[in-house]
Amino acid sequence: MKTDELRARLEGAIAFPVTPFHSDFSLDLAGLRKNICRLLQHPIAAVVAAGGTGEMYSLTPSEHGEVVKTIVNEVHGQVPVISGTGFNRTIAMDLARQASDLGADAILALPP
Repeated sequence: MKTDELRARLEGAIAFPVTPFHSDFSLDLAGLRKNICRLLQHPIAAVVAAGGTGEMYSLTPSEHGEVVKTIVNEVHGQVPVISGTGFNRTIAMDLARQASDLGADAILALPP
């Protein structure tokens, strides 16, 4: 998605869904899909994957990719997907590349 197109679509609320975990701290991707499905029933401007509710710092890079991929697949292009990135410069760049490869439209750069 081009920058101008993204800016034009970002009018209204941007959703920051919580990434659910099972009791053993593994990702609950079925629960995440359910959360996204419910969010899409409302007029949101975009969805942020793994950013803003603190879970990004609890995820491995692989799990981060699973969250981004799950949200991108569930959204089906209805709204832009913004991926959280952070930690340090190198990891943030890796997470941003991974998110782009998985279909995220933009990143949210969180402080280290």
